[in-house]
Amino acid sequence: MRAVNLLPRDAGHQRKLISQQNVPVLVGTGLGVVATGALALSFMSASAKVKDAQTKVAGLDAQLAVTHAPAPQAPPANANLSAEQTARLTAVSNALGSRMAWDRIMREFSLVLPDDVWLTNMSMTTPDPAAPVSNGLSLTGFTYSHDSVARLLARLALVPELNNVTLTSSSRASDGSASAAAAKLEKDAVDKQATLDQYHAEAANHQVVPKIRVADVYRLARAMPATVGMPDILLELDSLARSAGIELNSISPATATSGNGFQIVPITLQFDGDYYSITDLLYRLRNAVSVRHGRLEASGRIFSIKTVNLTPQGDSKLTASVTVQTFVYGAPATPGVAVAPVASTTTSSTDTSSTTTTAPSPPASTGASAEGAP
Repeated sequence: MRAVNLLPRDAGHQRKLISQQNVPVLVGTGLGVVATGALALSFMSASAKVKDAQTKVAGLDAQLAVTHAPAPQAPPANANLSAEQTARLTAVSNALGSRMAWDRIMREFSLVLPDDVWLTNMSMTTPDPAAPVSNGLSLTGFTYSHDSVARLLARLALVPELNNVTLTSSSRASDGSASAAAAKLEKDAVDKQATLDQYHAEAANHQVVPKIRVADVYRLARAMPATVGMPDILLELDSLARSAGIELNSISPATATSGNGFQIVPITLQFDGDYYSITDLLYRLRNAVSVRHGRLEASGRIFSIKTVNLTPQGDSKLTASVTVQTFVYGAPATPGVAVAPVASTTTSSTDTSSTTTTAPSPPASTGASAEGAP
């Protein structure tokens, strides 16, 4: 039996048309559903992130509640180390620039001294840069004739460190003997007014203020301590003297004076020795602190030779009186007050004794040798 479509032809066409018209509506509805789902997912994700952030903040708040705030840090002890180093460097440079190499002058003088000239006194004083003319070196002695005096003057002029070599007087002895007939150089006869404005003296002696490029605070403090430390000074001076083969008879400190960023402590040394051992001691005193290739070398304190006075004692021995200066970093606490009591110390190979201005007499000898004394 064959199936027959009993519906009118127009009704099927109308149903097909309605289905085609509903397609856009269905598509729009689907897109809306998808968009709504995406927004819902985005909202849920954002909500989860906010919740996580809130949980994290709550945890940090709980940690902060039980954690004590750190105390403010004090400034480091070496906060001013750079400024301290710069100030010490300036003071050490000024002290080194004021020194004279008297040991070098003595060696050069020994090379030009004629064989027929004998000295009875030799005095050296570091020239004062503030003075236009000052006496650097003075000689007193004997020779046979005025010609010998002239030869001595000509040879002294060959010493690079000496300038304006002059003669104060040359006189013949009055007793008429052959030896006394020699021309006598009165005290300051050959007055080598060698001077030496500051720049000329420094250039001739390589004494231009040394340019220190490498110097740590330790070396600067060793070269120029902030305290006097008289026991250390005594030990260092005695050690340097022994290294030169000299026994110091006395060490006498004096009242300190103010310098450029430091205090100056004069110390007078009395001792005996030959010409070359004295020269060696002056060399060792000068080289306790030096500048080599821009680097500060300090095996001890800075010592500057202020005056040297030599007098013959016989048998090639000389009696020497040397005034050295050492330096203390900083200004004195009370102007006009000595930084250390003036004392006189006498040493020998058998005992060590010390006297001060307040003691009526030296203490009894302990019998300890100078080598074993602390």
